[in-house]
Amino acid sequence: MIDSKDGSVVGTIDLGGAPEQSASDGKGHLYVTLEDKDKIAVVDVNAMKVTGNYDLAGKGGGPAGLGFDEKNHILLLFAMIPRRR
Repeated sequence: MIDSKDGSVVGTIDLGGAPEQSASDGKGHLYVTLEDKDKIAVVDVNAMKVTGNYDLAGKGGGPAGLGFDEKNHILLLFAMIPRRR
């Protein structure tokens, strides 16, 4: 994690996979796609730890993007099914 005031590294968090994209709920939670695991890690940014995850395996392809609707408190996942050649 990086302090936005001065750019210093304030800590690291083991997400359990390869992070690709993230979205914040604006209330201290960060949702991070783990491309190699087909999961979304839920991070408590104040505690600087993973507090849960959503398993996406078999639910429509790998994670390709995230968005968060703060008004309705809905996490939006965009998935991609790889093309077969």
